[in-house]
Amino acid sequence: MNFVTCGIVIVSRWMRVLVSLSRLMTTDWSAENLLRRLMAHWENKSKYPGSRGCSPDFSFALRCAVVLAVSGLFQPGPQARAANFQKVQSGIVGSAWGDVNNDGWSDLIGPSTSGLWLNVAESNPGTPFANQGEIFPSFSHAFNIVLGDYNNDGFLDAMGYRSGELGDSGPRLYTNNEGTSWTDHRDKFLPTGTSPAWVHRDIIWVDVNGDGYLDNYITGWCEPWPVPGDNDMIYTSNAGETFSNTWNGPRYKGKGVTHVDFDRDGDQDIFVSNYWTARNNMWLNDGSGGLTDVANEYGLPGKAHTQGSAVGDFNNDGDFDIYVSNFAHPGNQPPRFRENLGAAGDYHFKNRGPRGTEGVEPQDTAVLADYNNDGRLDLFITVSPGYGSPKARLFRNDGDWNFTNVTSSVGLNTKSSSGGAESKAAWGDYDNDGFMDLVADGGVWKNPGAANWPDHHYLKIKLVGGPGAKSLVNGSAIGSQVRIDVPGLGTITRQVEGGTGQSVQNDLTLHFGLGTHDSPVDLEIFWADGTEQTVLGVGVDQFLTIAIPEPGTVTLTLCGLLFGLLSLRLRRRITRSSPKTLT
Repeated sequence: MNFVTCGIVIVSRWMRVLVSLSRLMTTDWSAENLLRRLMAHWENKSKYPGSRGCSPDFSFALRCAVVLAVSGLFQPGPQARAANFQKVQSGIVGSAWGDVNNDGWSDLIGPSTSGLWLNVAESNPGTPFANQGEIFPSFSHAFNIVLGDYNNDGFLDAMGYRSGELGDSGPRLYTNNEGTSWTDHRDKFLPTGTSPAWVHRDIIWVDVNGDGYLDNYITGWCEPWPVPGDNDMIYTSNAGETFSNTWNGPRYKGKGVTHVDFDRDGDQDIFVSNYWTARNNMWLNDGSGGLTDVANEYGLPGKAHTQGSAVGDFNNDGDFDIYVSNFAHPGNQPPRFRENLGAAGDYHFKNRGPRGTEGVEPQDTAVLADYNNDGRLDLFITVSPGYGSPKARLFRNDGDWNFTNVTSSVGLNTKSSSGGAESKAAWGDYDNDGFMDLVADGGVWKNPGAANWPDHHYLKIKLVGGPGAKSLVNGSAIGSQVRIDVPGLGTITRQVEGGTGQSVQNDLTLHFGLGTHDSPVDLEIFWADGTEQTVLGVGVDQFLTIAIPEPGTVTLTLCGLLFGLLSLRLRRRITRSSPKTLT
């Protein structure tokens, strides 16, 4: 074979490899990344031996030439550049996402008297949120707000907490009157002999005793500043009518709190992030609200400056892991991932280390979402105010416990705001395009979505509680979990959260990135009371509402067959999904 013929054959074969490879690349067309992927692909494509009939030196040189030529063709120019997150609206310090008027569009609420921002994106996409004015007077100086349906009437109510350092202190509650108005019901918290937290940092909605009504867990940081530590508190719901202080925890300087049924026994366990080198708590629930701290026994030891930790299934094995968000002062423990070993490991945790997320000195809160819909859970880490001009960071989950800082490459590398906005962040899909948007840095950031990842599919699921096979499930379905088995990705698992990190709350609608998987999927729903439900044949790229099946009904459902057929696409297009209800 002569020199020219050899070159033509190899180029022809390389073009076949490149056509296949181009389907794998969606965002990064740099020569460095292309070279890495191309060489790996070449090794896997041994059936196309480019050196056959040519010298090894010539074959290698030809491969390098093709790499350089292709990188020049696909290097993003002014019109081919990958899209970034865009700040579409400023002046919003939101701490929680939720659909407060049940119109199918997620709203925002923050800790202020005028903290409600209704979603008007459908009619006004340029300014997607409209402030509702001074409607929450008793939320003045509250540190955070969380949303949950405490009275099971089908509408999200709002709760906050005002610290004792600010005078008139204690829990605050606004009842949602069918999405049209709000009533100040702070009097529903019955008097208690325990003084309110002097410096409070977090509160979550969670059904601690499993009666189907949401309770509250409140962290108490210190009294007075800076020492000693203050009590954590639980206010238990009295059948959705009033709340009683039924439990006070040790004085461990609590910061963040989150809940998760990590051992899948049908009750909510609680992980508390404690500061000033106090040990963290994993409160194991006995099913009736009795709590035992098992942090050391279950592999969650250590004393650090922990701020706002988060729970999520990082490795798609169906079990919830924990990201322990440590402030990382020099000489102290860095942040770290703790892997849940599942039933085979008796639900103990394994230390996976920081995995590239260390070095954020004023690290505050971690909030989780699959921002690029590749099927893996990513994390955004906020920073604490008062430490110069630090920047929050977005870490992409690359699989196998590897995470890459992609903050700059997606356009989120902005300076922190003043007034504490830099410590608040949460994820929600405000425009219903199937990609998670972010409230952070005092504003709303739109995800570029399908402009960057046109072949990545999704599924959004809103769960609605009610009488279950075992007991009542709270109307918000907080604490319920959903699993989806996706070939090549594993078992993607999400839970409905009543709060996470430190004083923030992601959208209660569950979001699943499915990667390039475009065929119907089956859902395994593990409701908060332990009721199990299987839903078969759910089409991708849709927003589905599922209510808990009434006791005695069939839970194996061929759901959304028509939706599934309609949602199968050769390539995903930019669409907005309207909620569909499964009955």
